[in-house]
Amino acid sequence: MPDAGQMSVSAIAEKALRRIGAVSIEDEDIPKHWLQEAADWLDIVVQNLTGVSRIAWLVQRTIDLPLIEGERNYSLVPVNLSAQKNRIVQADQTGTAVRLNSIPDEGVQFPIRASIFSSADPGQSELPVKLARRWEYDGIENKAGSGRPSMIYIDRSMEPVMTVWPIPTDDYQVIRLTFQSFAPESTRLDSQQISQLRSAWKLWAILATGYEMGNGAFKRLPEAELARLKGDRDQVHDKLMAFENDDHYRPRISLPNF
Repeated sequence: MPDAGQMSVSAIAEKALRRIGAVSIEDEDIPKHWLQEAADWLDIVVQNLTGVSRIAWLVQRTIDLPLIEGERNYSLVPVNLSAQKNRIVQADQTGTAVRLNSIPDEGVQFPIRASIFSSADPGQSELPVKLARRWEYDGIENKAGSGRPSMIYIDRSMEPVMTVWPIPTDDYQVIRLTFQSFAPESTRLDSQQISQLRSAWKLWAILATGYEMGNGAFKRLPEAELARLKGDRDQVHDKLMAFENDDHYRPRISLPNF
């Protein structure tokens, strides 16, 4: 069942303004530019959150990235292929990187784990692939080495590229990548855009947006009130990270036989 408690961007923006006393529940005609400013700050705080934390609701999928013989660089920039039902590898190149059609529209913010398998042998076990840091990849002396890739490096550029090593020697190797995507944009008000936040994060979003709006973006709250708002925000954040953002399972309960 989908999360039915999601809230629109404009609703979060309005409640953030209420939280700092800028508007009241009786106000019906809140200036649109006030709501837009709050929506912009909502987008900023959410993007910041996802840039410094692993957020479970953005780790939604694992994708398969087919490799091409002799190619080491693969673009992770999303390709809009809405007219096609199936997303496949194109053997053309974008600059020095093969463009992959399997990249989702949300993009790849950072990798979590990777493995490799052969599409020619479906029964073959997946083998782990190391997620390398820049200094580790730079330290490889023979970057032209070929074979079954055992390491990937993904840069943090505006148009990220995945580099594999060793360079694949056939067209049957597939990288299976689990990753965190970027948070969806949360700035549009006209269409009553849904925030895409899981419902448990609504209170944090209101408090975090309200804090920025009350810390000079819209008005300047008294220091004591601002400190209280910050404390509420941080407490909600810490509890969410400790529980809602964690992986859970419900253990099977064995009832005794009477």
